[in-house]
Amino acid sequence: MVNGSADLMQQKLKEAAQRLKDSKAKANQGTNMTNGGLASNNQNAINNKLPNQNNQSVQSVTNTPSVDERWQSKQTVPDYLGMTTDMIQKALSGATSGSQYYDPSQDPVYKSMVELSQKQADAAGLQAMELLNERGILNSAVTTDRLGQIKQGASDAVLASIPGLAANFNNKQSQSAASLQNLLNSVIGAGQFQQTFAEDNLRYDKGFDEDKRRYDKQFALDEAAVTGKYLTQGTQDAVQAILNAKQIAENPSASLEQRKKANADANTARQLLVSQGVDVSMLGADSSYRQAMNALNSLGGAGMNTMENQKMKANNALAVGEMTGSYTPTGAQSLVNELLRLKQENEKGGITKSEKLGNSTRAQQLRSQLSSMGINADALFGANVTAQQAAANASRMSTQTEAARQFNSELGLKKDQLAFERDSFGRKMDFEENSFDRKMNFEEQQAMIEADLKSRGLDLDAARIEIDRFATQSEVQYKQQLADLEINAKTAEQNTNAAIGEALKAKNIGEAIAFIAESASTWSQNGVNVKSVLDSLEYKFPGIKDAATTSGSSKSVYGTP
Repeated sequence: MVNGSADLMQQKLKEAAQRLKDSKAKANQGTNMTNGGLASNNQNAINNKLPNQNNQSVQSVTNTPSVDERWQSKQTVPDYLGMTTDMIQKALSGATSGSQYYDPSQDPVYKSMVELSQKQADAAGLQAMELLNERGILNSAVTTDRLGQIKQGASDAVLASIPGLAANFNNKQSQSAASLQNLLNSVIGAGQFQQTFAEDNLRYDKGFDEDKRRYDKQFALDEAAVTGKYLTQGTQDAVQAILNAKQIAENPSASLEQRKKANADANTARQLLVSQGVDVSMLGADSSYRQAMNALNSLGGAGMNTMENQKMKANNALAVGEMTGSYTPTGAQSLVNELLRLKQENEKGGITKSEKLGNSTRAQQLRSQLSSMGINADALFGANVTAQQAAANASRMSTQTEAARQFNSELGLKKDQLAFERDSFGRKMDFEENSFDRKMNFEEQQAMIEADLKSRGLDLDAARIEIDRFATQSEVQYKQQLADLEINAKTAEQNTNAAIGEALKAKNIGEAIAFIAESASTWSQNGVNVKSVLDSLEYKFPGIKDAATTSGSSKSVYGTP
C-alpha cells in the first residue's frame, strides 16, 4: 500500500463532505420560494433574517394571498440549491467509494503490468533454457540462477512503477476534491442567492401591499371629494359580496348548499351596508345581478354621502327654495334617477318578465317615497308616463315652500289662471294655423314631386325605397361597404363630391329625387355616400331628405300640440 499524500486527500474529502452537509442543512432552514411566496415551514428562518420586521405582519403576508396575484405568479425561483446538491452528492459518492489509499492489488493498470511482466519473464526463461541446453548445462545450478534472475528482474520492474501509479491516483483524488470544492462553492452561492431573493421578495411584497392599501384609501378620499360619496374598503367588499352572491344564485349549476351560503353572505353584507348608512335598495334580493350592476353604474355606485356633500345639497335646496318658492327635498334626486333608470330598462326591453315586474314594483316604492316628500310623483313619473317625458318632468320636480303657497293663494292664483288660459288659447290657434299651412305646403310639394317623377316614368314610393337602401346606412355600415369594395376614403370622397355636383344641377326637387333614385345603385358601387348627397341638396331644396325617404315621408306634417 502506498499512502503518499493520501492522508491529506482523505482529510480534504471529509471537509468537503461536512461542508456539503452543513450547507444543505442551512438551506433547508432557508426559504422555499414558490410563486413569489414563502413556505410556512421556513417562516422562523425568514423572521430571523428580518430583525426589523414584525412577525405578525410577516405571518399575515405569508398566509394572505398577494394583492396582485398576476404579478406574484411571475416570481418563480428555480431550485438551484436542490440541483447543485444532487450533483455534489453524486460526485461525492463516486469519489468516496472504496479506499482512499492506493492499493496496487486493486489497480487494473498494475494488474495488467504484472501479467505482462510474467509473460515476458516466461518468454525470457524459455529463451535462456534453450541457450543453456545448447551449451549442455541445462540441468546445472547455472540454469536455476539464470531463471531466478529473469523473474526477479521482471518483478523489480513492476514494483518500480508503483510510485508513479500512486502519484497518478493521488492526482486524480486531488482533482476530484477540487471539483467537489467548486460544486460546493456553487451550491453555497446558489443557496445564498435564493435566500437573498426570498428576503427581498418578502420585503417587496410587504411594501407593495402597503402602498396599494395607502393608494386605495387616498383614492377613496379623492373620489369622495369629487362625487360626495365615500367608499370604505368594507363597503366595497360588502357590495362585491352581494354581487358575487347574485351570480351564484343565478348560476343553474350551483348546488343548493352554495345558494344557501350565497344568500346568507348577501344578507350579512346588506346589514353591514345599512349600518354604514348606505341605501341597499338597489342591491335587494329581488333584483338580478344585471339590474344591480346597472343601478350601481347609473347612480355612481354605492357609498356613504359625505357630511360635506349632505351639507352642500341641503344649503343649495334651501337657497333655491328662498329664491323660487320651490324646494326639492334632499335625497329626492337620487330616487328620481333610479326611477328613470327603471323606466328606461323596461322600455328598452331585453329583460325577463320577472325582472320587468321587479322593476315595476321598485318604481312604485320610489314613487311612494317621493310622494311622502311632497312631490306629485304619480303625475310626474307615473306608470303611464314614458321615460322621456319623466326625464323632462324631473326638471319640474319640487314642492312649494309655505311662503310660495300663501303668495299664490292670496295674490296670484287668479292672475296665473287667466294667463294660462290666454296662453293656451294662443298656442291652440297658432298650432291650428301652422298645421293648416304645413299641410297645404306638404300636399302641394307631394303633388309636384309625383308629377315630375311620373313624367320620367318613375313612381315616388319606388324611388323612396331605392334611395332608402343607401341613404339609411350608418357610418359603420358605410365604412364596411368601402372595405368590401376595396375603395379608400379619399377616392370615396372624390366620387361623393362629383355626385353632389351633378345632383345640384337639378332644376327642382322632383328632378333631384329622380336623379338620385336612378343613380343610387351605381353610386353605391363607386363608394358614393348617398346620405351626404341628400344633406348637400337639403340646402338647395329644403325638405328633400324627408320627401326622398320612406322614413321622412311617414312623419306627420301637422306637428304636436
